[in-house]
Amino acid sequence: MKSRISRHLEINKRHHWHLDYLRPYLTLIEIWYSTDTIKRECQWAKLLLEDEQSSIPIKKFGSSDCHCPTHLFYYQVKPKLNLSGDILKTLDAIPLTSLG
Repeated sequence: MKSRISRHLEINKRHHWHLDYLRPYLTLIEIWYSTDTIKRECQWAKLLLEDEQSSIPIKKFGSSDCHCPTHLFYYQVKPKLNLSGDILKTLDAIPLTSLG
């Protein structure tokens, strides 16, 4: 987990993941992850898709292996999602760090 996150933090690297192509143009603010054996990306994407403040900049970005419209969301300002209590527990999300 630590090596994957560290790799995503790097800017100049060989492009392997979808995020690698965008990383040079992004300012990373926060990282969330899950240690659950169940993949949670689609649940998180559904939550973000339902948020009125989110928009989809690139369809199917990061979701080519599932039926989600995207796993990439854009916000003009940092979202104020209520990822606490039951929602956080259900999604098995852990905030790694707040970067800004």
